[in-house]
Amino acid sequence: MLALNKIEIDPKPSNIVRKAEALLRARYSLSKLAIKLITIIISMLSKDDADFKIYIIKVTNFKELTGTDSKNIYADLRSASDELLTKKIEFDDKNVGFMLTRWIASAEYSIGSGEIEIEISQKLKPLLLQLKDGNYLNYELKNILALKSTYVIRLYELLKHQYNKIKKYKGHTVATYEVYIENLREEFKIPSSYQYSSHIKKLIFEKSIKQFKEYTDIEITYKETKKRGKKVIAVEFTIRENTIHLIDYLKNLQTFIIHIRTNFVNKNIMEHQGMILSISENGRIYDKKTLKEYNKDEALQVWNIWFDLAKSDNLPILL
Repeated sequence: MLALNKIEIDPKPSNIVRKAEALLRARYSLSKLAIKLITIIISMLSKDDADFKIYIIKVTNFKELTGTDSKNIYADLRSASDELLTKKIEFDDKNVGFMLTRWIASAEYSIGSGEIEIEISQKLKPLLLQLKDGNYLNYELKNILALKSTYVIRLYELLKHQYNKIKKYKGHTVATYEVYIENLREEFKIPSSYQYSSHIKKLIFEKSIKQFKEYTDIEITYKETKKRGKKVIAVEFTIRENTIHLIDYLKNLQTFIIHIRTNFVNKNIMEHQGMILSISENGRIYDKKTLKEYNKDEALQVWNIWFDLAKSDNLPILL
């Protein structure tokens, strides 16, 4: 029996992530795996919760949600947990002062359990719980699961929040938002070695345009709006609702794999040449008759076949 302050969670792509605006503007740096781990935990919170619990997530669930094929997921999760425990979040307000805190108070994994326990830092309560004024970020978890860098995830959250505010308070379906490059450097902790043209523009802005269109519910364009001499100091983003009409999980192969791994574990996905193909709890394709698991190259071929069948409405498990 679980202790009263512990709860087993079963996060879904449709979970809602809620964060206070101040958390979006805080200064911090995390790896892609660490930010996805804490965001998945946050997606299990209710805005009416009075306090945090210790959240227990199965490693297989985490792998299925993120679509990771890591060879050593336990080592990766330990590294991500270490980041959440040791890398600080910095809040500064010249009229109030500053606060330094961390994401989590503890992380625990017991060998053989297949589960990791996460305890969120109490200092984050006013930024994640009982968010009453409506001026907070909210989005479906699935929007960040396939994004490929922390910078792209953070830009999504920042621009999604601005889009939500404009739509809610002004009724507009298109939002514009000006961002100063130096502010972005500070808040995202972008290394000083990252130049605007060769790094920020190409590795964050251009990749965000492509990835938002493929994986999220918004799409963006931007233009350079302010310069100091030849140096670009500000850009303006234009944010719209993503008008892709494909079913979410058919946007691309990765979202399709996440959907199947999340919803059809150990189900009969396809019968072929005397085999019954399915997905194991660790996310691998296997034959239910022989229990043989497919290797990476074999699995990729099958995933592509299933994806093509799904797009033409011929994959039986989805009918």
